[in-house]
Amino acid sequence: MTVFYQESYGGKTKASKNYSGNKTQNYRVFDVFSLNREELDALLAQPQEKIAQWRDHGNRPFYNEQAKERIVDSLDLQAAPLLDTVDRGEFPVSFADTFAYLKGFEQTEVGMEVAGKAEGLIVRTVDRTWIRKIRFEDNERTFRK
Repeated sequence: MTVFYQESYGGKTKASKNYSGNKTQNYRVFDVFSLNREELDALLAQPQEKIAQWRDHGNRPFYNEQAKERIVDSLDLQAAPLLDTVDRGEFPVSFADTFAYLKGFEQTEVGMEVAGKAEGLIVRTVDRTWIRKIRFEDNERTFRK
């Protein structure tokens, strides 16, 4: 079993104008993991609570970036772009520094007919123990006050 995580954008969403001039909808794959038959059978043999714990506590065997790119390319799917890699200790921690970092990614990388303003970034650790969405709108609101 292979699981693909993807996000749809454009269409009739609020930010559609940043991606498409005619309400086109698209998607991008951002994560993938696989379980072989034995792993899947063992997981499904457990009580529902144990399966939820497995899911919620980082046990999904997500592909690394290279493996994800290979499977996405082999199936002719569209991947969410990996825009930057930063060592954990070098990532900004203050609101001002984070907003300054975010500003380096103001234009969307996934526009269809339009290349407008990006909504923000998803930042995460390699092992996915920490994942956050940093949105322009939230940061702009914070710094207007």
